[in-house]
Amino acid sequence: MSKRKVSLSGIKHIKQFEGLRMNAYLDGDGLWNIGYGSLYLGDGNRTKEGDRLKSRKQADDILAYNIALCESIIDQVAPIIPLTQNMFDALVSYVHSKGPYIFLYSKVRELLSSYKVDDNLKLYRNDIAFEISADHQCRKTANSKTKHQIVSRRIREKQVFLM
Repeated sequence: MSKRKVSLSGIKHIKQFEGLRMNAYLDGDGLWNIGYGSLYLGDGNRTKEGDRLKSRKQADDILAYNIALCESIIDQVAPIIPLTQNMFDALVSYVHSKGPYIFLYSKVRELLSSYKVDDNLKLYRNDIAFEISADHQCRKTANSKTKHQIVSRRIREKQVFLM
């Protein structure tokens, strides 16, 4: 269970970027998602072709499950970093969008893991924000509309991270 929690504003941003889809769909990386861009159903199983949601509440519950997973990952990777609420919200959005396992191999995760208590947080924060905004070129099946949405999302995550 995560110590830190995404804010209602952070959840709102994720919902706006992802949109709601009641039927499973393939994302830009060829992975099955459902609801608000969730890779995992509320029971921990991966979303698969043919999955369907019965209600908006079910989509919200599945999103809450996926967000809790993202929160926990950030707490494990960055336990000593004094993250502001905006920084945490931006990172949760980023991890949710990337997927937890892809995030674990990202430059952002590497930077978070390398932070030391005596590091200059302001410089460090700028490095992470840059990596968040630069991380949009890895989509293998994304069309130009999807790529534009990813770029817009990364720019917004960077802005929130730096607030």
